[in-house]
Amino acid sequence: MSEIMTSRFFTRDDPQLNKPLLKLPEIWWSRPYEYAWASSFISRDHVVLDAGCGICHPFKYYLCTLCENVYACDKDERLLSKVHILREMISVFGEQALDFPLLYLSLPYVSRQDISATTYDAAMFDHVICISVLEHLVAGEILKTLVEFRRIIKPDGLILITIDYPYLSLDLFDQMVKESGLSYAGPVSFALPVDALTTALFPEFPEGIFSFRAILKK
Repeated sequence: MSEIMTSRFFTRDDPQLNKPLLKLPEIWWSRPYEYAWASSFISRDHVVLDAGCGICHPFKYYLCTLCENVYACDKDERLLSKVHILREMISVFGEQALDFPLLYLSLPYVSRQDISATTYDAAMFDHVICISVLEHLVAGEILKTLVEFRRIIKPDGLILITIDYPYLSLDLFDQMVKESGLSYAGPVSFALPVDALTTALFPEFPEGIFSFRAILKK
């Protein structure tokens, strides 16, 4: 259990979830690892939030196969339209999206929300999951988001975050964690391992992009 609780970079040997209801495109290089890792924390009786869930991303629906109370939110108003969701799915996943079971679209409780200032009740969630979102925010927004996550998780809840590095500096992230009043739920390693999961898809980062996972608690 201690290994899964370690905040660290993903490695190529970590478990993968390549088909959370839909086979993921290769350009989603880190998602199979992120989804497998986040899923491993979920139990049937949990109340879970997929924060910044995206439009076509199937993880929010896959979570509904693991627990009965799944919430998902995003600032994009298209999340509230099943037509727009299906169009995005077809655009990203191709013909396989035509066979996606439509009943899944009604399973999570979806809403349009700013993840830094949600309308959810305090101490509502066992787990808040935030996959590759924080690197798109400025420092002040990251801090507000972490403070908000702290408000909405249960006293023994966990916040499961992944970030793309070096899009987001780990020094800055660590600073925001401390300022938010959160702490790491287990061991932490910021060292980049030789077998770290990486991609060369982004030429602006010639040394590669890496995916870091963090487990936070109150």
